[in-house]
Amino acid sequence: MPYSIGRRLKAGWKSLGIDMKMLSLMFKGSVPVAISLGMYQSTAVSEVYTSLGFLVAIIAVVTVNLLPRAELIQMTLSICTFTAIAIPVTMLATWSGLQARFHTDPEGLHAYNSSQSARYPALLIPTILYNIFVIVQLTSCSRFTTWTQCWDLIYLTIKCYYTGVAISFISGIIIYPVTCRSEIFEVQEKYIEAVRCMLRESARYLGKLKTMPTFPTSADGQIQGEIEAQQGTWDGAEIQQKMVEVKALYTKMRHELAMAKREIAWGKLRARDINVITDLCRQILMPLGGMANMPDILKRIGDGGGWIPCDFESRTKDGVDKTMPPQGHSQEAYEIVWQHSIDALVEPATSLIEAMNDGLEHAALQLEIVSRPGTKNFLNWVPGAKRTRLIDREAEGGKIKPGDPNFSRLLEDKLTQFSTGRVESLTAWAESKGLSPAQLETMKNLGEFDVDEDPADGHVRRDRQQLYLILYIQHMLYTAGIGVLELSKFSDKMIAEGIMAKRRLIVPSFRRLGKWFVSVWDTAGAASANDDRPDSKEENKLLYGTSNRTTRNIEHLPPRNAYERFGTHVRRFQEFLKGPEFSFGFRSACATMSCAIIAYLHQTQELFTHFRLIWAVIIAAIGANMSAGQSGVSYVLRILGSFAALIICYLVWYIPAGKVPGVIVFMWFASFIQMYFLIRWPKYIIGWLVILITEVLSIGYELQVAKIGVPAATSTGTFFFPPYSVVAMRVACVLWGTCASIFFTYLPYPITARGLLRKDMAIIMQLLANYHAVVHATIKARLRGNEGDMDDKHSRGRVLSQTRNAMFNKMMLLSSSMKHNVYLQKYEPTLGGRFPVAIFEDILSQLTVLLDYISLLSYATQVWAVDGPTKDYFHHSSRSRQWLTDLSKLIGPINPTEEKITSILSQLSAAVSTGRALPAKIEPTKPYQLSQKLRELDPEVLHIKHIQELGYSAYSVMEIISSMIIYNLDILVTSIESLVGVVNFDFEEMHENSKGKRE
Repeated sequence: MPYSIGRRLKAGWKSLGIDMKMLSLMFKGSVPVAISLGMYQSTAVSEVYTSLGFLVAIIAVVTVNLLPRAELIQMTLSICTFTAIAIPVTMLATWSGLQARFHTDPEGLHAYNSSQSARYPALLIPTILYNIFVIVQLTSCSRFTTWTQCWDLIYLTIKCYYTGVAISFISGIIIYPVTCRSEIFEVQEKYIEAVRCMLRESARYLGKLKTMPTFPTSADGQIQGEIEAQQGTWDGAEIQQKMVEVKALYTKMRHELAMAKREIAWGKLRARDINVITDLCRQILMPLGGMANMPDILKRIGDGGGWIPCDFESRTKDGVDKTMPPQGHSQEAYEIVWQHSIDALVEPATSLIEAMNDGLEHAALQLEIVSRPGTKNFLNWVPGAKRTRLIDREAEGGKIKPGDPNFSRLLEDKLTQFSTGRVESLTAWAESKGLSPAQLETMKNLGEFDVDEDPADGHVRRDRQQLYLILYIQHMLYTAGIGVLELSKFSDKMIAEGIMAKRRLIVPSFRRLGKWFVSVWDTAGAASANDDRPDSKEENKLLYGTSNRTTRNIEHLPPRNAYERFGTHVRRFQEFLKGPEFSFGFRSACATMSCAIIAYLHQTQELFTHFRLIWAVIIAAIGANMSAGQSGVSYVLRILGSFAALIICYLVWYIPAGKVPGVIVFMWFASFIQMYFLIRWPKYIIGWLVILITEVLSIGYELQVAKIGVPAATSTGTFFFPPYSVVAMRVACVLWGTCASIFFTYLPYPITARGLLRKDMAIIMQLLANYHAVVHATIKARLRGNEGDMDDKHSRGRVLSQTRNAMFNKMMLLSSSMKHNVYLQKYEPTLGGRFPVAIFEDILSQLTVLLDYISLLSYATQVWAVDGPTKDYFHHSSRSRQWLTDLSKLIGPINPTEEKITSILSQLSAAVSTGRALPAKIEPTKPYQLSQKLRELDPEVLHIKHIQELGYSAYSVMEIISSMIIYNLDILVTSIESLVGVVNFDFEEMHENSKGKRE
């Protein structure tokens, strides 16, 4: 029992995710609160900041110091810039207010005087501080009668602002300094470990394939249903879950890459080296995704009846599954052949996977992503700290291990052995090993399927799907091995060139710094091939290609003169004014003024000051969110957090009995604990900050009163209240400001996460259609050998590669946004029928699968490129090149299928975007029928004597992936048809529908 409790406690601690880094960041984030509150207790300091000392602590908290160094510098400069902008804005506003007051007749004091009248994520915190600065000035200066009073308050606020920013910045730089480079190295370490876990899971999955039934059958020999089949090997939930983790880490790595390349650092790896490592990690990611698709491929075969003597494309003719098992067909015989073929593949595959795992460790050691064995760490006692153990080299007996200079050569030998040893599993399939003579005779009497073979050879009916699957697995493992080997060789290159020998000052170029400045004003959804953002015209060309359109706006022809060009600029400004960001800003302004109006009315002006209602105005300004779903989460968090802040403030003040040293210590400890939530769930940063600021504001004000006395604290017109009343009023202000934000979020109409979800879904479908077209253009260029020099920016291959990367990155960003909006929709109030969550989730999953398959199609056919990244591993002899030349002659016949898929995705995009019914029921897509066309071209082209050609394995991958694209596209069409409907004026169906509604 004690052992069980200990295990549970250990598992609970692990689930919290608290390690040495987390504790250090929590301490780092809580330091500015303690410094700013403690500093004010000095008489010299309190005389400078007088009655706004608590504002220093608030600014120090809002200026989050947890960011990596480059991001912290960027945010600090942005805050200073926005504060500098706010100063003249408030000076002009207060001066104009005074002039209006000076020119108003005292007798008409109560009359109206007419003389007084979010788009960038990187600017979130600076915008919040800008709003606070402006609100403090414009609500406080409304009571002043001289310019001296206004300027004194502005100048005091400036001092408080820059002091708070300085405290946060200095503590962020000195205490547990975190760089963007260290962040990406940590992500790369986790990525490498996740890839190793994925490889080990792949080996286990292959082992299951050779021992467990591929398609579980019932007693009468029928394929079992979905529930029972989940116990079979093709369920593959574990391998797919591992792949999800790998993809998530790669996405995070790409996100961290931009800032890591821009940072000034003292280190070893240069910016271009980090970029190369990330690209090599992507080369490993793609084939691993192919292995994770194996359960889905086998599931599709199982849904079609299991092993049937055919290839993938023969299962569907005219888009309908018409394959029927021959008379006397036995799943058992084909299962025996499959398991013997897999058995022959498992041993070399396992050996290669072990070598790849060691290769990843070798690259991580060489690049110092992980510490070498035996490295001392003085923090080993901390739970979660990294530990390394010393390896006994003598016990290893001189065996080449990861970290050895010759290890890459060993890995290359293993890869060559796998390439040459792959024949054994192919031979096992070709010779139908495992079948008894009686079974061979029975299958021989079933008739002939493989027309490529001479019946006189005694060839039996075989399932060519099994051949393609074996080649598919071999191709994925081999190309994954190439990716690992390239990463290993790159690490050796870094050692050989002396890059890893010493540290040096790494400074980004002026060109990169210029792009850094531009990126601050960029939106999060922009697409780019790397971290360099293209302008709108170039991005439009990258994502949508060239067409016959003469203009980007169908309502306007291209401008011909200066007047029309000026009109174009005016129209663009008008489009900005009608954009969702401007609408959101107007809603926020309305919410703010609904609270701030009290400060400008003569009857309520003193009330606003006496009871500190300014905090409600600040909450209304900074607490709004664009979508109703996101607002719902934020509002719930803010309301519950306000009551939590109330309790925390009481504990912080009354446990030490109001003693200043004790209050500061308890306030630091409360901040330390709350930093855990901000670090663990950063997407709710506004909610966490509102809670923490409420506490700092309340406790900071009471400490200020304790230092300077009640007369000085009330000199600005505020009333003095005991601590328990101050905290309650702060919480009431939060609730008031929140209610104002809620009112203007939903009225006059809400901007819903569901609407944003639909918009993103339509865009990603259109991009997927274009991506499919670009991938097929790439395949054609590779087969014809006219990609050109990849180092030439204007070559066909380089332009297509850049376009593919831009589209892929854009769709990855949109997919993340869609998943978040699906999550947020449950927090939105529903008026009318329920939102079809299940249908939208199914569509999102199908789009994700299609993106994976089309990306894999592009990656797998790299071996056909004359000058591709795998040219050193796929040697094209004259015979294999001729085989590819014959294959390239099929480019014309597959164009209709390619265009049909692109057309269908475009139709679906338009239907989802507009919500209108599809014009007609979309017919299922016909398969590529490459095998049939190849046989018509040359009966020998698919002869099994070619199966040892590495180009043939890429063809088998293309055959499988193409069939899966069509299969999943048909599912997507069915889902969207059920959502938007199909135009149909059939009288009988219309009559039945109307009858059903009446009943």
